[in-house]
Amino acid sequence: MFSIGGYPDGCNEIRITENFYTIAKSRFDHLNKLPTPTSILAPELKRELIDSLNEIRVPEWKRKYENNDVCDGTQWELEVRYNNRKTSKIVIGSNEYPYVSHDGQNEIKSKILDQEPDFMKLLAVLNKIAKKKNYFY
Repeated sequence: MFSIGGYPDGCNEIRITENFYTIAKSRFDHLNKLPTPTSILAPELKRELIDSLNEIRVPEWKRKYENNDVCDGTQWELEVRYNNRKTSKIVIGSNEYPYVSHDGQNEIKSKILDQEPDFMKLLAVLNKIAKKKNYFY
């Protein structure tokens, strides 16, 4: 599951289970999410998502990335289940985004800019799966 959004625009979400996915949009003026029908996840997109999650090293991300100096910014959440759904990784963020440093130390760091290439790779794959350009911005 991945969701991203902020005030006043609401939140966009994708839920992927095995070979299927649904997307949903919620707005602050509507309490209920507006889901789409369940769609089939193409095997090549599933592989691309898994490769992307591994490339950006999601299992090494901290539990929380937060910058409270931004008013009404962007909040996001990622939950990945693996090892036959026995293990899960849940990461939440508010105006801060993880990335793999390329300064020779190869550590997971974070910035307040959402244009960080690693995070953008994740968004690009999710947009491809949802078949909606810039659904996850």
